[in-house]
Amino acid sequence: MTLLEARDGLGGQITRTATLPVLSSLNDLWQWRANELDVLGVEVQLGVTADADTIVALQPDFVLVATGARPASPEHTIAIDDWLDGTPIPDGNVLLVDEEGSRKGCGPAEALALAGRHVTLIPDGIAPLQEIAENHAERPVFKRLHEAGVMILSDVIVQSIAPGAVTIVGRYDGVERTLKAPVVLHAGRHIANDALCLELTERGIDARPVGDARSPRRWEDAIHDGYLTGASI
Repeated sequence: MTLLEARDGLGGQITRTATLPVLSSLNDLWQWRANELDVLGVEVQLGVTADADTIVALQPDFVLVATGARPASPEHTIAIDDWLDGTPIPDGNVLLVDEEGSRKGCGPAEALALAGRHVTLIPDGIAPLQEIAENHAERPVFKRLHEAGVMILSDVIVQSIAPGAVTIVGRYDGVERTLKAPVVLHAGRHIANDALCLELTERGIDARPVGDARSPRRWEDAIHDGYLTGASI
């Protein structure tokens, strides 16, 4: 078995998220699995161009495509994923639109606030930290955000986004207002990167998408999906 990794290291989104405050332990999610690859004798190739031609040349019996997902951020915003990847953002205050209520939104909000930015977290049609609340972990997160100075809105829906501005409306009172800041970040849903899998299938390769490449979801669900697919071969 061969693992082709287009990046220079393993871990994907997890390694980037692990750079945020108090989330370094997330590295355990991939480091343990990387060690297991050594134990099991899996060949790992890093920094390669894992395109269809490269894969077809290996004449594989099966291909599991774990190419992840890409952000589906609206115009006039910077995706959190891109910021974590090193995309620079302008100086000044930050509006962070959050569609999920997960670590993807609150982690960057805390990091930027600790770096001296004034950050407003805008949950779009959801409760603040909604996904984290499902795991009953929201209290310490709210505490850290408050201590860092993050302003958290509630009961609002994003109506529109323009350069440097987010227009919101209250879910219950219907009051509309526009917030302005030099930076508008977006923590939201993703689209599966399934183009490689489709191309391999068209070329007669038994290719199967796993994890976010099949359907964007939580890390634990993506990992479990990969395990089930591998066990089925």
